[in-house]
Amino acid sequence: MAAMSTYSKNVTRVWTATVGEIVADEGGKIGRVTARFAGLVYLRPLGGGREYYRWPEEVRRLRPSERQAIEEETAEVST
Repeated sequence: MAAMSTYSKNVTRVWTATVGEIVADEGGKIGRVTARFAGLVYLRPLGGGREYYRWPEEVRRLRPSERQAIEEETAEVST
């Protein structure tokens, strides 16, 4: 029987925003990740505008309600 690494049991995967992903910051602003550089996450508002940056711990995944609102808004613009 192979020995199991003690590290494999205690590994916790931490979410990190990826380029192209739509996320929200601590203030509730929603934007698309444009880059990750020098430990920062760079975001651009969905409706366009100036790029801004946040620390990774200040960025989170969208809540289902936020994602649904974006999808509905996009559908309205497309029709």
